Amino acid sequence: MSEGKYIGITIGPIYDTIKIAQKTREIWGASYMFSYICKEILKQIKPENYIVLLPDSTYVLQTYPGVGLYPDRILLKTKNQGSFVEINSLIKKVKESVAKQLWDELNKKHFSFSPYDEHIKFFRTKEDELRVFFYDYFKVYTIEAEEKHLCFIDKENKKLGTVKSLNLYLDNAELMPTLTHFDPDPFYVLLHFINHSFLISDAFHKDYSNGFPSLTELATNELQFVKNEKNEFIAQAEIRGLLKRELENSKEEKAGESVYKYDEGALSKIFEIEHIKKHLRTYHKYIAIVHADGDNMGKLIGSLLNDEDVQKFSKDLVEFAVKANKILAGERFTNNSQTNWGYGAAPVYIGGDDLVFFAPVATIDENGEFKTIFDLIDGIDKCFNDIFNEKEPNGSYKHYKNITKNRPCLTYGVSITFYKFPLREAYELSKQLMYAVKNDDYESRNRIHFVLQKHSKQNYFGIIDKNFESTFVKYIDLLKSTSEKAPTGEKSERFLNSIYKNILTNKGQYLDKSITDLEELFNNNFNEKIHKEYKPYLEEVRKWIQEMLNKQDYKKVSTFEEETLETIVSLLKFIHFIRDNEFRN
Repeated sequence: MSEGKYIGITIGPIYDTIKIAQKTREIWGASYMFSYICKEILKQIKPENYIVLLPDSTYVLQTYPGVGLYPDRILLKTKNQGSFVEINSLIKKVKESVAKQLWDELNKKHFSFSPYDEHIKFFRTKEDELRVFFYDYFKVYTIEAEEKHLCFIDKENKKLGTVKSLNLYLDNAELMPTLTHFDPDPFYVLLHFINHSFLISDAFHKDYSNGFPSLTELATNELQFVKNEKNEFIAQAEIRGLLKRELENSKEEKAGESVYKYDEGALSKIFEIEHIKKHLRTYHKYIAIVHADGDNMGKLIGSLLNDEDVQKFSKDLVEFAVKANKILAGERFTNNSQTNWGYGAAPVYIGGDDLVFFAPVATIDENGEFKTIFDLIDGIDKCFNDIFNEKEPNGSYKHYKNITKNRPCLTYGVSITFYKFPLREAYELSKQLMYAVKNDDYESRNRIHFVLQKHSKQNYFGIIDKNFESTFVKYIDLLKSTSEKAPTGEKSERFLNSIYKNILTNKGQYLDKSITDLEELFNNNFNEKIHKEYKPYLEEVRKWIQEMLNKQDYKKVSTFEEETLETIVSLLKFIHFIRDNEFRN
């Protein structure tokens, strides 16, 4: 192990800034700003003077990442002439540069949106004060420690690795409050115009000119890729034209019928396109917001006791981020692809094992395959496992951990809400859902905590335990089955209603542990015409319910089977939500 001191850097205030945001583009911009600062700091760090432990800097000079790839922390080890003083000096230069760039944004001529006109006039008389405000606003704290002082131990009296110990120091540094204020808040204005800022130019391909996707675009992503029998997109040009007008009208306030309220106004125009009406589904009015975070990663980091292991782990994190970005958005943002959009999601942040993204509830990928939000999660999990949980031929895990209960995995919070539901609330709900299942009340991690909030005020929610992979795969198959023997539309509603109403009416029988096979129960309760018509599908539903009841075990102290039953009912409701071929308000 090389000699030298360790330096930790933390960058903020991320969450306080995101709280200001009200639109998809604003949330993205608030997040990307801090990833940008991290990247600019990494660019200034001399490799001859420092070993960068985290994050891996392989992609620092790569143009157009399409999403924030860099976290709010940098961990270094000094060598040669590297010093704490030099690091603080380069941080000062980066903060000054970013402060100037933000001031330049406020001073651009394109600011002509009337609600902010008076603000802008005022800002332009306060250049010096605003530069100081921007400089002071960013909390970039540094700590330095010798290895002998990085001596934290865990509950089992084992020494933690240097990364984990440095992070504990940085946790305390982050508690220092931000004392800088400016009234009116310039970030309200900057975030509104983020689609025309240097951050968009830095993140997205030079030929990309459509800004960060609006709620309208995300919700209707599938409709852009519907094809006719000649393999031609039937409405892509029209939809993209409407979205382009929506984006252009967000630059400034205009009068006339052509003005669309950005983030929702073009939706009604898209729904009026005659030749896509038969393809419209209720879920095209809904949006999924997802927070995901790694589980057992802290234990993994704590077990890394040398610099080489830390750097290998750091490379794995950025490899996952880049691959996950491609799964989410293909090459849309990174290479201005017109068709390779991955799932059609819009990633906000992918910093290693921490992901935030907006996504369609369901869509069609580049190959014409229908996919839902659960397919997307399954794809991200497979990518994560390929990197962090490589399997031996016998099925055991060999890379970092070898026990399923403790191996690295991802927990998700998924909020699915009507497009007019307050975005800020839906975003926070997704985060809260994720954190609600990342605690020791649960025997293991690796879960999806979801809620579908219908426009009708009905809420369906539950927790999926992904440790039982076959159960999750069975559900995905039920969800998107294209078999003629799978009900759709009104028949789907009647078919699935009969099942979950029966479950709610006969809870005791479903929770009776002496019943190991539900076949007899199903035969006695589901013998109407519609059940006979879709007998094979009913049998698949039965097998899935039985597996859910047998395998899902939520709590440490007691099993709380009723929570499993509630999840089953909600997931059945979601099947109808996806398979309903009617377009409902």
